[in-house]
Amino acid sequence: MEGLFIVRADGATEDHVIARGLYGQSANEVSLQSILYGHIGVNGNKFLISPDSLVTHDEFYGPTHREVQRDFRGWPRDSTTYEIHVNVLVLEFYTYPADAPILTRQTLTRVR
Repeated sequence: MEGLFIVRADGATEDHVIARGLYGQSANEVSLQSILYGHIGVNGNKFLISPDSLVTHDEFYGPTHREVQRDFRGWPRDSTTYEIHVNVLVLEFYTYPADAPILTRQTLTRVR
């Protein structure tokens, strides 16, 4: 699984997730790709992503499958705290995998 988080100068964001080899494919073949488009708002050491759309391509449903979500009622769920250390961005936020929220920590390295 790969992730790429893009923040543009105007505050527009793209959060890419790519998974490979999920359906018996080779490890190099894309199985699923999703992109969450939105805008970022920052206040102190917290930020919120306000989503515009989530576009998903999933090979499980066929090579032309494309799903677009535009209803984000209830978002943003929580703010994300962040710390910047030279070229490393450390995020803390809540995920909701099952019956209770879990505090999650993610480390992103800047690539130019």
